[in-house]
Amino acid sequence: MARALCVYKGMTIPIPWQDRFIPEPNSGCWLWDGALTRDGYGQVRIKNVNHRVHRLVWEESFGPIPEGMLICHTCDIPTCGNPSHLFLGTPQDNTRDMMAKGRFKGRSWLNAQKTHCPKGHEYTERNTMTFNGMRSCRQCMNERAARYYKRKRS
Repeated sequence: MARALCVYKGMTIPIPWQDRFIPEPNSGCWLWDGALTRDGYGQVRIKNVNHRVHRLVWEESFGPIPEGMLICHTCDIPTCGNPSHLFLGTPQDNTRDMMAKGRFKGRSWLNAQKTHCPKGHEYTERNTMTFNGMRSCRQCMNERAARYYKRKRS
């Protein structure tokens, strides 16, 4: 666990956020040794405001971050603070980067990984109907229609 304070000659001194990185020799990452956000990014509190550390590193190294822009990691390590591993990008750039590296795990990606419908029928070309980008199982639709007409006849 990271130490927020250092004891020096009997005095407690805060450690500057810049000194709380641990170099990782194999990847070149500078790993944050402090508090983390829920999604794993380095975080530091300055004047009662939480800041993501990779954004502070960017601003210290390259200047202000334009509005609407993100600081993305080329190394995909959220705790990395090496300025050479950071790049400025739009949300679309970040999504493109995630998809290119196979890290995008959104709902559409998860659904595309499914090979069978919830009832266990296989999604084959013949058994799958697509409407507005969504898949439906033909066998389930036929069974549902049969139940509906059976109830209607009764």
